[in-house]
Amino acid sequence: MSLLIKKVTITVTRSSAGGYDQFGKMTAPTTSIITMQANVFPITEEELQFFPEGTRLEAAWKVRTSVPLLQNSVNQKADVVEIAGKKYQVIRCGDWSTQVTPVAIPKFYKSAVRLLEEQV
Repeated sequence: MSLLIKKVTITVTRSSAGGYDQFGKMTAPTTSIITMQANVFPITEEELQFFPEGTRLEAAWKVRTSVPLLQNSVNQKADVVEIAGKKYQVIRCGDWSTQVTPVAIPKFYKSAVRLLEEQV
């Protein structure tokens, strides 16, 4: 339960999808490891609707961070977040800084993550 009441340290593995150089040759994907503080909360039933249909939902969390976590795109693989020794894939990330109140609040992002299937 300590995950729910304080900031925890998470490890984010960020990998590019690779690409092509100016000569058309395939370039290798790059990977970087980022450690940051985050608040981790259980995901609500309402938030489950943001997960792609057919996605396994045995373990899903919402993660609030001060920098955005990345989801799948053409040139970017979804970030993999390690929380309490388990790895999760980022499904969605949004900027929630302006959705709370109009007062000066530090910037934060809310992401939805799901347990990677190889751990299920």
